[in-house]
Amino acid sequence: MSKNLSFEFLASQKWALEGNFLQRMSKVAMREEINPSALESHSGKQSGPITTIRGAVAVINVQGVVSRYANIFHNICGGVSTELLAKEFTAALDNPQIKGIVLNIDSPGGEASGIHELSEMIYQGRQTKPVKAYVGGLGCSAAYWIASACESVTIDATASVGSIGVVCSVVKQDDPEGQTSYEFVSSQSPNKRLDIASDEGQSAMQKQLDHLANVFIERVARNMNVSKHVVEQQFGKGGTMIGADAVSSKMAHTLGSLEGVIESIQGKLKPRVRAVSGAKVSQDNFDNVFSGLKANSASEAADAIKLNLPDVAKLINQDTNETLENIGIEAALDLADSAGYPRLAKSLSKMTSSKANWFIEQANGIKDKVAAADIDIDVEALILDIENPSALLGKAIYSIQSIQDEEREIFRGISEPEEKQKQAYDPKAIYEARQNYKG
Repeated sequence: MSKNLSFEFLASQKWALEGNFLQRMSKVAMREEINPSALESHSGKQSGPITTIRGAVAVINVQGVVSRYANIFHNICGGVSTELLAKEFTAALDNPQIKGIVLNIDSPGGEASGIHELSEMIYQGRQTKPVKAYVGGLGCSAAYWIASACESVTIDATASVGSIGVVCSVVKQDDPEGQTSYEFVSSQSPNKRLDIASDEGQSAMQKQLDHLANVFIERVARNMNVSKHVVEQQFGKGGTMIGADAVSSKMAHTLGSLEGVIESIQGKLKPRVRAVSGAKVSQDNFDNVFSGLKANSASEAADAIKLNLPDVAKLINQDTNETLENIGIEAALDLADSAGYPRLAKSLSKMTSSKANWFIEQANGIKDKVAAADIDIDVEALILDIENPSALLGKAIYSIQSIQDEEREIFRGISEPEEKQKQAYDPKAIYEARQNYKG
C-alpha cells in the first residue's frame, strides 16, 4: 500500500484512540519523523496467539490498535481486529470446558466502527460466563469501551484508562504531482462531499463525532453502572487516569494483576462474608473491603484476613474443621440402610458427609450398570473397593469367571446324558438290521 493510500485509509475512518496516537499513525503512513519500529514497541505488538487457555479460563489478548478488519497497520503498528476478537470470544463462550474469560488489554484504542457491536456481544456474554477485563498498560478509548463491557475491570497500578471520545483527523494536501483533479457529486446528494474547510462541512463532521461519542458515553455508563453525568464529569473528560486514581473515579473496579484475575475465575479465591451478631454487610461495603483481595493470590488474601480480621479467620477455620468431621456410626447406619447397602455402614462412618454421599452415588452407578448387564454379582463387595480401581476390577473379573464356570458345569451336566445315550446305539447293528429287513 502506498503512503497516499495508507493516509487515505486513516483519513476515511473515525477513530477512538488515545491522545496523539492517530497523529503518529498518520506520520507512519506518510513515512515522516517516526520510525515504524518505535510505534510497534509502543503499541505492544502481538507476539503470541490471541487466545491462551489457562486451566478453565480463556485469556484473550486485546493488544495494539483495534480495527474492524485486519489491515496494513496491524503489520506496522501491531494490533487486532474486532472481527477476530468476536470469533475468539464466541468460541470461548461456546466451549463447555471454559469456565470464564479474561480480556487482557493493552491498547491505545482503534477504529470506532465495530467496537459497539463487539462490546455488546461481550456485555451479553456476561450472562453466560464470568467475563473480566485486565488492563496492564493502556486501556484507552475504544479499548476502554471494550473493557467496560466486562463485569469487572482490574488495572495495574501504573496502567492508564480513559480517553473516552471520538476523533477524526483530516489533512488537506496539495497534489504532489502538480496535477489538478475535479470531483463531481450528483445534485440529489448535496451532503455527499461537503468541503471540510467550510463551516457547513466542519459542522456536519462535528455532528457525526458528537453522535458517536454520545453512544460511547451512554454504553460506558450502562456497563459501569453509573450515570451518564458521572462518565462526562469524572471519567477524565477525554483524558486518561492511572491506577488508583482510575479506581477512585470508578473507571475501574480494583487494582490487581492478570494472574489474580485468572485465579478469581478459577475459583481459588472465594472471599466469605459471615454476619456476626446480626450485623449486615451492604454490597457497597463488601466491594470496598474485599475488592482488593479478589486480585491477589489465595495465600496473600488468607494472610491479609489473618492479620487484619483475626476473628473472621477464626470463624472460617471453625467452619472448615466442622465440615471435615466424619459423620459417625449413627449417621452412617442411617445412610447405608436408606441407600440399600447395610454392609457399607462401617466404611461410611469414617468419611465426611460430602465423601459419604459421593461414595453412595458411585455405588448406585455401579449397581445400575451391573443390573443393566444382567450379571449376578455381589455389588456391595465391589463397592467396598471404589477407591481402589485395580482391586475392584479384580473382584469383578473373578466374579464373572465364577459365573461362567458355574454355567459350564450346568451345561456339562445337561449335555453328558444325551451324549451317553447316543453312544449306546450300535451303528453296525442298525445297518445289518436294515439289510435284513430289505431282504
